[in-house]
Amino acid sequence: MASIHLFVLQHGLNGSSTDLDFIERTFRQRFGKPDPEAGRELHLLLCNTNTGYFNRLTHHGLEVMGTRLYEELVKELDRIEKSGGVVDRISILGFSLGGLIARYAIGLLYREKVFERITPVTFVSFSSPHCGSRSLHERKVR
Repeated sequence: MASIHLFVLQHGLNGSSTDLDFIERTFRQRFGKPDPEAGRELHLLLCNTNTGYFNRLTHHGLEVMGTRLYEELVKELDRIEKSGGVVDRISILGFSLGGLIARYAIGLLYREKVFERITPVTFVSFSSPHCGSRSLHERKVR
């Protein structure tokens, strides 16, 4: 059995996993087939636990959303392992608020010693406000 590199995609504010469909398709086309030389296959997880515009699941605070993402990852790891797979690497990509959600979940994965058995490879966030954001009132309008 090939080892598995789990690649996690987390959407942003008011988003859903379909926000990252283009990235998923691109990754599947480029990396989706098992690499016999490396003995590794890519498994993509488009996270759903924080999905929903109308139920406002992305408005529940980073601690709640990060914990939900962590729990979704643990369930996915268990599912893969029960089906005979071996996840030995993990990468996480977060878009916008998803970058902050992912960063919180990474802290939980570290705290629970998941990285002692699974190697973290890459954390990518884009358009994520890691340093906060300016409020409308702080901006000068001319």
